[in-house]
Amino acid sequence: MHVLWELVGSLSAPEQKGFAKHLQDTFSRRPSLEQDLFRLIQTGKSPADVEAELFPERVRGKASRRTGAFRKLCSQLKRRLEGFVLQQHLDAHPLDRQFLLLPCIVERGLSGLLPRELSRTQTLLEAEPGWDPRMFWRQYKLTRLDHNHRIQQNLPPAEPGPLFDSFDHFWAMEKLQHLLVWLHRPRTSDDTDPPPRLHPELMALTAPGGDLGAHPGIALLHAACAQQSGRPIMPATHLGLLFMRQARRFSDELQNLLFATLVHTYLRQLHADTSPTHQAQAYLWYRFGLRRGYLYRHGELLPVHYKNLIGLAIHLRRFEMAAHYLETLSPDLPESERESLPILMRAIMHFEQGQKREVLRLRIHTLNRPSDEISVRFFLIKAAYDLGETETIDRDMETIRMRLTRAKNLSPTLLRLLRRRLKHMRQFLKAKTPAQRRALRAQLQAQPSPDTPWMLGHLEAG
Repeated sequence: MHVLWELVGSLSAPEQKGFAKHLQDTFSRRPSLEQDLFRLIQTGKSPADVEAELFPERVRGKASRRTGAFRKLCSQLKRRLEGFVLQQHLDAHPLDRQFLLLPCIVERGLSGLLPRELSRTQTLLEAEPGWDPRMFWRQYKLTRLDHNHRIQQNLPPAEPGPLFDSFDHFWAMEKLQHLLVWLHRPRTSDDTDPPPRLHPELMALTAPGGDLGAHPGIALLHAACAQQSGRPIMPATHLGLLFMRQARRFSDELQNLLFATLVHTYLRQLHADTSPTHQAQAYLWYRFGLRRGYLYRHGELLPVHYKNLIGLAIHLRRFEMAAHYLETLSPDLPESERESLPILMRAIMHFEQGQKREVLRLRIHTLNRPSDEISVRFFLIKAAYDLGETETIDRDMETIRMRLTRAKNLSPTLLRLLRRRLKHMRQFLKAKTPAQRRALRAQLQAQPSPDTPWMLGHLEAG
């Protein structure tokens, strides 16, 4: 019933006068409690006072029966008032009924129209040109989602306009969303799930030159699916602009997937060109995603975003920001990552800063993630070598070998890369003659690893 009070309070003076006349015309032949209820609400009385006045003690009967009758009366008046507001809106916008209807329903909070009166409204609109009833509920849900998001972010109301041009656009967006979710699924070594049906036909229809490719929402989804499947159709900067303009039309979960696709595109670009400009662009996108909450899922910070954000800050020599993120974001990681991943990122930061003593202070025993522990031990080995404290190097090398031998949860590809990294480190520590150094240099250039720049620097220095 409090919703009814809020709805009446949101009416303008002409709307209140018009609804009072509507009630008078409706109940001209017989008195109605709905008229009295509306009049009492206008006076500003509380629901309890209105109930006591409409149902005096001598006619109340049992309290439960009285309360039920009052709530039923409020519900009837609320439905009638919502129908009146909606009809006023339709009469005021005879040419744009289809596209201005849903913002009116959402912004005025006309939830009581669902489902009976709203389905009746569908009947009113079926004669509109281009109207397709199958799109109605989807449009309502998206409009309500966008409205709630704008309220949470203190954004201005959206400009009224069509969400879909036709049912074909609605169908294509649904299919592209399913395809993007499938492309972001967790991968396993035995993953043989086929992609959703109609994949080639769908991508052809929604391509920039296809029949449905001109729709901006479809263009964003198509580009994201193409990027995620390894067949990019536009540069990362163009995808970023499209994301900024169109992402809010989708659900929070899909916005997170679109953002993950965008930053993954920037990271692929960094693999091809590690220029500071590209690093700065990717870093700024990660900071934007942190402010918008795109780096989180179910209230937890995704480890891959945590690692990339701090890693980019370190590569750009923004060590104060990296230390700030380590302090503030580490508690938001999933519980399984809170021990090992912050230690690894702290080791990287201290090593890049040249604080080799700080790296050695991170002396560890066993971490719950073998890959992170192995990476930290490689930093311990490099810091000890630079400081000339070689007594712990052999012990760390043996620990890495044992971890790789006993590791059961590492993928075959990661296991192969870590073994190659250990092999290169062993060869580096044993390379004493010029011939051994030349052979190792050629091997490092042919098969680079994270330690390659550090090793080549020492080999060049002699």
